[in-house]
Amino acid sequence: MKKDIKHILNECNKVLIILDGFDEYPDRDSDATSDVKSIIKRDMFQEFDVVLTTRTACLPKETAPQTQRIRLTGFDDNARDEYIRKAVVGNDEGAVKAIKWQLLENPVLADLCQVPLFFVMFAHMSHESKHLEKFKSVTSFFSYMIKCFHHHLQNKMKGENVRGFESFQEDHSELDKVAFEGLCQENQQLVWGKDELCERLGEDFYHQYVSLGIIVEENVLEMEPSYTSMVASNLIQEKTEVRFYHKLFCEWYAAHYVSSYAGRRNIRFMGNDGRLVKLYHRVLGKKDISDILKDLDPFDLQYVFRFACGLNPNASSKIIEYLKNTENAHHFAILCILEKEGKIDSILHSVRDLCSSTVEIRDDHTLLLKRSTIQLLDVATNNGISISRVYLYNCYSTVDLRGGNHLQLKSNLSIPVLTALNKLDIWEQGKEITSEEFTGILQYSSKCLALKQLV
Repeated sequence: MKKDIKHILNECNKVLIILDGFDEYPDRDSDATSDVKSIIKRDMFQEFDVVLTTRTACLPKETAPQTQRIRLTGFDDNARDEYIRKAVVGNDEGAVKAIKWQLLENPVLADLCQVPLFFVMFAHMSHESKHLEKFKSVTSFFSYMIKCFHHHLQNKMKGENVRGFESFQEDHSELDKVAFEGLCQENQQLVWGKDELCERLGEDFYHQYVSLGIIVEENVLEMEPSYTSMVASNLIQEKTEVRFYHKLFCEWYAAHYVSSYAGRRNIRFMGNDGRLVKLYHRVLGKKDISDILKDLDPFDLQYVFRFACGLNPNASSKIIEYLKNTENAHHFAILCILEKEGKIDSILHSVRDLCSSTVEIRDDHTLLLKRSTIQLLDVATNNGISISRVYLYNCYSTVDLRGGNHLQLKSNLSIPVLTALNKLDIWEQGKEITSEEFTGILQYSSKCLALKQLV
């Protein structure tokens, strides 16, 4: 083996060295000289090409002067396929199709996996185990990923450090508060100064979460005014800024803050007149659910709401009720219902409540929202819950007469027969329905036994 390596290094016309995972290199912060550091600085093998991969927070202190930096920012469909082939399954086309099929079949995961980091984790986990099949919500998937981050780092730690490590994994309440406060800012504060954040979180906690890769450091140059001998000038200073690796991590920890308040039960006591009285959070100096959520836009920060519902069953009912009473956010509550992990009676109560008014599916809705809405309607039908009205706007395609009379949408999704549906509205702007299509709609409607009106 040594002879082969020596032959490659000395005899080949061109050599590429890939140093993968510098952030996991045990001596990366050491001042001691090593072959790895000499290669990075180009003190060794100057004629070789060298590629180094690392997380942003763990860049080498010294690199060669001609170093070029490339940051991975996303995958298109072709790049995803290539990644699966080259890094996960090799040339097994059947395995490639299985991973892609699992992603397409689960819109919850497909939505999250637009982020490269999450897609990479999904691809490897789905190939290595069947555990992913159990994930029915974004909360369960994200929670599993966070545990993977902690577990991976813990495996590299020495025994005496594990106890403190585990405590930071379980108790991150101050980080939750930092994330929540940042998202509540009018322009959302997503970057903090290192000194400020260290002081709030504590140095040990801070450095552990940097090591995890959940929060990352970046050195930036800042112009500051300087006055010397009454002459104004600009002084360039370097400072360290800190941010979450991705905004979704910020939403995850902010959701913990929301769920911790929204999940608290109202305290009851007996009044002087003998009547039972509710003592709400704000009377105790705590925040009511509307106080907590009023500065959070559900359409910009949807995962705060969804994660919070998944994290705390007691919080989910209050959050869903709040959304149902919020302008333009009624249908968004559907996504939150799917995060609930509690008694089936509680879930069905929420489904019954939403189906008592119009359920919309529009062309401009995301695939995830359309799929979630159809799932809601399916849950209602299977449990005999009456559906007041379904309104389809510019999204109808046809009726699949050979596939169980399902109503097909332009997005290739299909709505099963809704036996408990009372009213169906189909609105297609600028389109004429053919007699064949109309016949299909009538056949579909005839299967909806409770249907009273078709528009």
